[in-house]
Amino acid sequence: MKASVSEAGAPVDGSRTAKERIETFLVRYNVAIEIVMAVLAIAFVFLGATNDGRFGIGTTVTWALEWAITAVFVAEYVARIYVAVDKARFVRGHVVDVLAIASSLATVPGFQMLRLLRLFRFIRAFSRTTQLFDALGKPLDDPLLAYGGIGFIILIFAGTGAFLEFEVGENPLVKNAGDAFWMAFSTVFTLGFASAKPVTVAGRFVSGLLIIGGLTCISFFTTTLTNRFHRHDREAEAARLERIETMLAVIDRKLDERTALPAEEKV
Repeated sequence: MKASVSEAGAPVDGSRTAKERIETFLVRYNVAIEIVMAVLAIAFVFLGATNDGRFGIGTTVTWALEWAITAVFVAEYVARIYVAVDKARFVRGHVVDVLAIASSLATVPGFQMLRLLRLFRFIRAFSRTTQLFDALGKPLDDPLLAYGGIGFIILIFAGTGAFLEFEVGENPLVKNAGDAFWMAFSTVFTLGFASAKPVTVAGRFVSGLLIIGGLTCISFFTTTLTNRFHRHDREAEAARLERIETMLAVIDRKLDERTALPAEEKV
């Protein structure tokens, strides 16, 4: 069958392969996809804690939501590996994604031991945040400010979900979501562990990631503000020099005009 072509001789959409269509979609909507995936990654952390049988707060709805998000992650993973040029390299670089997705099996009777894999959900949320920053870097004029703000929000909520998962039931000072939120907030902003500190190995690991992430976000803010002040000073100095150059050009032109006048007109 002859492929359809446009008047300019280029193939029309109908002649593209499924792989080309998927690749075009992923590139065209990259920023939107990364935003959605980052939000879902955070929700994935919370749902993992909510559906843990130890707390008795999971419902059919939360269980369905967790598996719905799992299906989205599986679909995205399959789509990206399908269009990847080096599939083996893609698999090696996305082991965390596979482990985070596999942690959903912990809700299935007989697979409760896979609950430990939920730690990879937090790591994946961290990873998706980084990817979101990279995606936002181009359309934003000052991406560092956005990085810091979005980073703080994601770190705090992902950390809350992680502490709900690993500290509630093990740490007597972390009894509910409020305690987990305050613990995550104080860790991200490096306020110390005045009210509670992690007692589990996973909780300490999460705390380390939150501290590193918090310091990184703070550095984004301080760097952005410093650069803005310096840029404002440079712009003001450049404007002043431009005015001086304009005035000198006017003076030079007047002098040239006067030099070109006949001697009797100069008097």
